[in-house]
Amino acid sequence: MTTGSCLCGNVTYEFSTTKRGIIHCHCTTCRKAHGSAFSSVARVPAADFKLTGDEHLGSFESSLGKHRYFCSNCGTQVYAQREGKKHVILRLGSLDTPLDGNEVAHTWMSHSVDWFDLEGSFPRYPEEMRDFAQGVDVEYDISREKWALIARRFLPVAFLFATLLIGLAVGSDAVTENFFLVTVLLILTASVVDACWYFFKHPIRLRLTSSSLVASGLFIQREYPLTCIVGFYVPPYCGSGYFEISHMLDGTVDSMKVLDAAGREVFRRALGERAPWVTCLGA
Repeated sequence: MTTGSCLCGNVTYEFSTTKRGIIHCHCTTCRKAHGSAFSSVARVPAADFKLTGDEHLGSFESSLGKHRYFCSNCGTQVYAQREGKKHVILRLGSLDTPLDGNEVAHTWMSHSVDWFDLEGSFPRYPEEMRDFAQGVDVEYDISREKWALIARRFLPVAFLFATLLIGLAVGSDAVTENFFLVTVLLILTASVVDACWYFFKHPIRLRLTSSSLVASGLFIQREYPLTCIVGFYVPPYCGSGYFEISHMLDGTVDSMKVLDAAGREVFRRALGERAPWVTCLGA
């Protein structure tokens, strides 16, 4: 026996019919009546549909000959019925027990809302999704590690650059004395230039709030609404390199590069929880 009821319990029903075909209707009328993206329904023979508490039911003729019945106390949509038909259209959200049925189709997709994607791959939660409105901010801060990162990321680049210059200088007999001092000076100069270029253009601190991503550096501070964040990418060769966060502003996709350091995975998980639509584009 399959049973169901309204939210307040004033209206209950039962039926024994098995093997129901389930239809998800996206028509405008169903969406407005249920306040949702679509309505899930199944036909049940009227002769098998046993209803109690029908004195609490209200009805509305949403289209010619079709009456929608709902609890006048709590508002639960219970069923609908067309004049002259020998079945009722049961609103499956009111079921209390499992239904022996299979999904058959999605109908009236021409009325489907643009904010619901049937093919969406968003996370599924067994219970309510965590509310981050009161959650603490999550920070990814590499400012304390920047000197170690400079040594790992920038000095090798500076060394290659300096080696090239020294090779050219020696080859032209421009360097004859203080070879070691000149080498060190070139390496440090190239490293400082490279590091300054990076820190001038890129953030060294990310702060994740309940609604935005705040990126700040030595000379920059920008705030991005979480709704504009679209992707997170970690190159497979990252090591001491970068990861990227893609965002879309004014219809244009761009990305910010952040030096990879400890805490990146914690930050990525937090971003995925607060903005589950963000696509992981690598690693």
